[in-house]
Amino acid sequence: MCRKSWHLYRALTLIEVIAGIAILGVVLVSIAMATGRLRRQSYLSSRRVEAYRAADELLAGWWSDLEKLPRNGSGVVPSHDNWHWRTVTTETVIKNVDAEILTLEILQADSEEIKLANVQLVLFLEKDEEAKKDE
Repeated sequence: MCRKSWHLYRALTLIEVIAGIAILGVVLVSIAMATGRLRRQSYLSSRRVEAYRAADELLAGWWSDLEKLPRNGSGVVPSHDNWHWRTVTTETVIKNVDAEILTLEILQADSEEIKLANVQLVLFLEKDEEAKKDE
């Protein structure tokens, strides 16, 4: 029979155990923080996709009749009660042609106003519209 020596059954010291627990704690906290950030980013990206769909629906409705297109207006998004839309129009000249840039923003109005979507349309003004503006 062979006797095994004491150094083969060496135990961990208390300091080594505490250091291992500390390293494990740091790793677990890092994983938890990364998971939280990932969930928040996933939530925000899905809300933004929904907001662009809502903006597309609004623009499709307005595009059928350009007289309905609100140049500087705001309102509530029909499919989401806590979302608001806002339009701002700025005039510009693109390659010697008068145009308007219409910016549509979809905002989430909870505790703080978060911009979820931003769409810009370039509307070229026709000659008769330019004459009406000059009058």
